[in-house]
This record gives sequence, C-alpha cells and structure tokens, in this order.
Amino acid sequence: MAALETSVVRQNAFASLTGEPERLVTALVLDIGEGPVVEAVNCGHIAPFVIHDGDAAQADLGEPAVPLGLAALSPAPRKGTRFTFPPGATMLLCTDGVTEARDPRGAFYPLEERLRAYARAPSGGLAARLEADLRGFTRAAPRDDIAILTLRRTEPSP
Repeated sequence: MAALETSVVRQNAFASLTGEPERLVTALVLDIGEGPVVEAVNCGHIAPFVIHDGDAAQADLGEPAVPLGLAALSPAPRKGTRFTFPPGATMLLCTDGVTEARDPRGAFYPLEERLRAYARAPSGGLAARLEADLRGFTRAAPRDDIAILTLRRTEPSP
C-alpha cells in the first residue's frame, strides 16, 4: 500500500508542476490465497460481492480508508480486514460506474438485488449478463467507466 500511495503522490507532484489536475485513486487490494479467507485493504473502493449457495452479499470490510494520494490527510494508517470466499463461490468486483448508474427517472442501479436474482444461475457469463442488464436499466450510454470482474473459487480436487 505504501508503494501505491507513493506512486500517486509522485504523480500528483509532477501534475502540479505541469499544471495538470491532481488525482486521487480508489483501490481495493486483495490477497487471495489457497484458503477460503481473503485479506483486503480498501482505499475508498466498492467492497466485493460474494455469491454462494444461492445468495449474494457484499463483503463487510468496515469503513474504507482514504483513497490513494490522500494518506497524509488521515491520522489512521490503512488496515487490512478479512472476509470469506469459500470454495464454489463467485466474487464480483466492479467500479462505481455500475453502482452509480441511474435509470431515466434517476433511480440507482440495484446491483445487490440483481446479484441475488442471478445467484442461483450458473456463474459463467455473469459479467456479460450484468452489463446487458445495466444498459437496459439506464437506457443510455454509460456516463462513467464501467468495469466488472468475476472470480470463481474452484472446489478442491478430490
């Protein structure tokens, strides 16, 4: 995390010299090992969703730390937290372009509700289904970047 913070701070120092705007970066750093527990450091990003046994829930990562580039403004150091990603589960990660998308009346896209509806379907093609549903919901071109990544934890070999 320190290396990422330093990189953004350096970029911002260069940007201030060249008249470019400074930036902050939201990030979610995950350490996914062989066991079912994932360690996460959340720097202002959307927490992942875990889809398992016919249900979908957002991982409880607690209060996120400040985005990268802003650590000097926070008295507390960034801390890791853990959540379970069991065998057979799918993890969905996405940008705020998904969660902040709105329909023509201004209602936000109900991501968790949609994931619960898809939880019993096979996980293959989940990102494509969400992308198509999101476009149908907004009935417009995206106003923000949209990225959707799914990870599937395989069952252990017998």
